[in-house]
Amino acid sequence: NKVGKAWFYSSIFFSLWSLGLAGVTLSSTAQTALNWQYLLDVSAIFLPCFYLIFILELLNIQKFFIRYLFFTLAFLLALFSFSPLFKQGMTMIYDFYWIDPGQYYVVFPTYFMSFALITLGLLIQQYFKADKGSIIRSQARNTLIAGTFAYFGGVTNFFPQLFSVYPYGNYLVIFYI
Repeated sequence: NKVGKAWFYSSIFFSLWSLGLAGVTLSSTAQTALNWQYLLDVSAIFLPCFYLIFILELLNIQKFFIRYLFFTLAFLLALFSFSPLFKQGMTMIYDFYWIDPGQYYVVFPTYFMSFALITLGLLIQQYFKADKGSIIRSQARNTLIAGTFAYFGGVTNFFPQLFSVYPYGNYLVIFYI
């Protein structure tokens, strides 16, 4: 069904993000880390988009214009992620390589947080709208809890380049699964 397919695509990009993150942090050279970072960035850009599509399917929200708008936005941002305006390269932080942000890197955390607010907001709205004891209310609650862990953990990926703080939240993302 459509919910299962949407979850599948979201999971594929989550897996690619995880692979990219592992590749970046385990790299022994800046160039190898940068190559992994490209995978990390593209998957991290599409992951919230496909997660939003999953949420829209789960909640049976048929706003196809929103889907195409956000997918187009994700595609354009993914292309932009290869630009030196997005990232200038890699730098050693906390004994592993991490992105050296470009002038317009702030677009990415803004994009990520926008998706977080939209998806979590839709789940909160559904939770309070649904009848007590209903399946959709339980699904909204459980997905909200998982999504909160995922977004909180994911947002800490921006900490090293924006605030010089270790991304401890990455370990919380495992609870998303």
